[in-house]
Amino acid sequence: MVVQYPYTLEVLKHIGGTYDPAGNPIPSQEVWQQLAKCRDEDGNGKKVSLSDNTVNEYAFLVQLPKGTEAVPVDTQVRVMDGQTVRCSGKVIYSRKDQLHSRLWV
Repeated sequence: MVVQYPYTLEVLKHIGGTYDPAGNPIPSQEVWQQLAKCRDEDGNGKKVSLSDNTVNEYAFLVQLPKGTEAVPVDTQVRVMDGQTVRCSGKVIYSRKDQLHSRLWV
């Protein structure tokens, strides 16, 4: 059986940066959070036209199910296959389409 979205997209979130009751700073932490199921496609050398009419090369195209939360440009993401990292990098472009969403990394 073919699974449309066999992998998991994780987003790097920065949490914290607060103060304890004594007023001492608590440093922020970086935590990987699961966002959605996905699949990735190798895109080395391929180009995508951005909204500001520039053209960027991307390493991976990540396909996501319809309705997946938007991921801002420059967000650090990774695609996981269990405990194995399939691809990682910063989002250079994202788009929600009629039947799915896509990220270019």
